[in-house]
Amino acid sequence: MASLLSSRGLVAFGDKTGNDKLGSGVHTTSASQVSCPDGSNNNYRCPLYDAGCYAEGGFLGMPNGTTTKINKNAGLDRREGSDSSRYTPEDVAEDEAEVISQVVAKQQKMKADKWPLMRLHIVGDAVNNTCVKIIAKAVGAYPALIKSVGMTVQKVWCYTHAWRNVDRSSWGNHISILASCDNPEDVKRAWARGYAAAIVVPCFKSPQVYDSGLGFKILPCPNESKPPDPKTGKLMECKRCRLCLRDEWLNSQGFVIAFKVHHANRKVKAELQERLYPIFGRCGKDVEAMDEGEG
Repeated sequence: MASLLSSRGLVAFGDKTGNDKLGSGVHTTSASQVSCPDGSNNNYRCPLYDAGCYAEGGFLGMPNGTTTKINKNAGLDRREGSDSSRYTPEDVAEDEAEVISQVVAKQQKMKADKWPLMRLHIVGDAVNNTCVKIIAKAVGAYPALIKSVGMTVQKVWCYTHAWRNVDRSSWGNHISILASCDNPEDVKRAWARGYAAAIVVPCFKSPQVYDSGLGFKILPCPNESKPPDPKTGKLMECKRCRLCLRDEWLNSQGFVIAFKVHHANRKVKAELQERLYPIFGRCGKDVEAMDEGEG
């Protein structure tokens, strides 16, 4: 299916586009980074903004990539030295609500279990309660909770770096929202604000749930920690996994979804890993390589 572009070009909606990790038939939204907490539109600046964000590298950050296109439409073209925009985070949220509403209107006659899953913000965020409420209102037409295989899940999910300034209640009950945490202390702060948490680690010490020793249990993303299916050769997809679509359950179990450092630029990836090793420790081959180097 084709991607839809909002009227001002600030948001791209992937109509059942999905990808190798999400799985086929999953809706996605990508919003200009005008919507990201940059320290001026929010009292917090995402540490990966202009400094390792995966959406700024790889195919997304290429000249014709989604991130580049929607940023350029917003006047946020860093390749030409522009790092400001005449648009606001609220403008981006309105554009996102616009395209979500268009797709929701097409799905009204579908049964709840047939509505595609939707992953918000492959690129972008929502930096304040106003922005979030605009998006949540559009998502509100989505089924809130559905029965999945052995579990109850949301249909829509998302991660946010702006949880420090946005009330969990603003996201409503139609979105499974996970706070993107920078460190273990953030996990406890996010929990206190009612959010489930996600965190980036340098490596996994186990493919199963394990105690981080930092006050929470790490639940490795199955797409990154499990071997491919022997029959299909495919890794676990979000469409089948659905753990991130269960934010209340994650909180009740004391689980934090963990993702390994990922970036198309190997140097950036290595630098990010080195920053995290002192916090989470090394594991497996990382430890062996370090021991060999010391020997």
